[in-house]
Amino acid sequence: MRTYRRNRRKSPPWRALAVVGLILVGGGVVYGLISRRPVNLSLIVGAEFVPEDALMAVSVSTESGQWRRLRNYGTEGSQARFQEGLTQLQDNLLAGSDYRYEEDIAPWVGDRITLAILPPPEIDESTPPEDLRADRANILILPIGNAGRLRSIVAQRQEQSGLEERNYRGVTIYEPEIDDPLSEEAANRPSTLAVVERRFLIVSQESSAVNRAVDAYRDNQSILTIPGYNQAWEALPATDLASLFVNVPDSLATLAEDSTRPLNANALETLETQGLASTIDLENEGIRFHTLSWLNPESETLLDVENSLPPTLVNRFPAATMMVMAGSNFNKLWQDYLQDSQANPFLPINGTWIRSALEQTVGVNLDNELLPWMTGEFALGLIPTARNEETTLPGSLVVMAETGDIEATETLLRRIDRAVVDRYGFEVNVEVEELGQRRLVTWDTRRKGLSVSHGWLSDSVVFFTVGSPVTEQFLPQPELSLARHSEFNDVVPREPDESNGLFFLNLNPTQVGEDGQEQSLDLPLLQLPPEQQEFLDAIEAIGVRVGFQDERSGRYDVFVKIESP
Repeated sequence: MRTYRRNRRKSPPWRALAVVGLILVGGGVVYGLISRRPVNLSLIVGAEFVPEDALMAVSVSTESGQWRRLRNYGTEGSQARFQEGLTQLQDNLLAGSDYRYEEDIAPWVGDRITLAILPPPEIDESTPPEDLRADRANILILPIGNAGRLRSIVAQRQEQSGLEERNYRGVTIYEPEIDDPLSEEAANRPSTLAVVERRFLIVSQESSAVNRAVDAYRDNQSILTIPGYNQAWEALPATDLASLFVNVPDSLATLAEDSTRPLNANALETLETQGLASTIDLENEGIRFHTLSWLNPESETLLDVENSLPPTLVNRFPAATMMVMAGSNFNKLWQDYLQDSQANPFLPINGTWIRSALEQTVGVNLDNELLPWMTGEFALGLIPTARNEETTLPGSLVVMAETGDIEATETLLRRIDRAVVDRYGFEVNVEVEELGQRRLVTWDTRRKGLSVSHGWLSDSVVFFTVGSPVTEQFLPQPELSLARHSEFNDVVPREPDESNGLFFLNLNPTQVGEDGQEQSLDLPLLQLPPEQQEFLDAIEAIGVRVGFQDERSGRYDVFVKIESP
């Protein structure tokens, strides 16, 4: 007999995008620091020194071959930008000191290094003056591979920089002597160093951050004690480049303080996600992320592993499709999005605005008339304009959805048809498809090249298009579906096996022209500032697959295909 549990939900595919956003933001701090031996990274090295309230931690290889390989990815422009960013990051991490990685760190450091970002320390009447100016702090955790070389460098630096020794909980700390902790001199002081058991060197510009690292170690209150942390790494494959951990509740709480959009304090308190762990690897054609997120122990939610279904509507999209996101149960996805957007500044879409826009434009009540029947599979895609179409539009937005109530769906579509006639004077043309006698409805918008249409792909799958005329590309079936296209299959990860959502974006789409040759297509994306645009230009495609690890954790595998010079 099957046992049903309460609060069972599916992990929606849009969360993969949020996860991709976290991975890339976090990955921005891993540029750094180059040098030595090969290593297998599957954990955060020195995690015992990272306080449990750390916002994030990233552990990167010091093997020079990995970084040479990474520098060779992309275009000449993106390579130059990457090197600039790498140099700037190194300067920022070693700010306030004369340290240089190649001269002062590479000769003795171990196989990997860790960077952790800490929130500002709590302040009360007992807070020392030097901590009053402390903001978010970076700490570098460097395993000691050659203690003799380190001793000579520290001795030299101690004399040059005027570092003073002090003992904190049995750990020797070297720090600059500052008369006024709130002065400009204090803000630009050299880094504080701590040597722990001859195994690790801890470095930070904030003396209090070094103390907090020692406290985490001595009191056993590091990220190692976060529920689910160790189990997450056991479920992920090993990596040669980098490992990333994000403390989701503390990170979002800190981001909320800086957000220009007001966030719900209660939503932050009831946030269910505990953490995110990711391993990052280099492959011949790009970068692969294996990521796992898990729920906090207080959450009563259980992910619906038993009823997880792989997305199949991508079979309905033609091979030329530039972008597609597919998943199941849009109704649940929307409810989860509204809940999570109250606590996550990375989710900018305003649900209230969308409700109001639908109501005002076509008189549709989102919650009562649209969401109740959108309980099956859905897919959102961008199909490029066929080469023989006379239109200035680059493509069409296509929505496909499996309905749970055919009558309610048909009633809603007819209501929308009447609304555009009454409100905007559009003409609505109804055709009957020969195959299956299904209705195909098009709107005459009185604008050349703009087509709006809707109809049925099967007895239970409805579609809606806005943009250039593209229905002939997928009705009744595409000649070659996206799911069978080599680019899609090369980019979208095959794992996790129990997937219930995916995302695909082709940033370098092509189409066969009248001369039989492939031609590049313009992707209608917003133009970014030149620095970011050069990185975007180096990316050929992005693929994401979403699924479950178990009832308490979800998997998000991402592959970023990068152009070769």
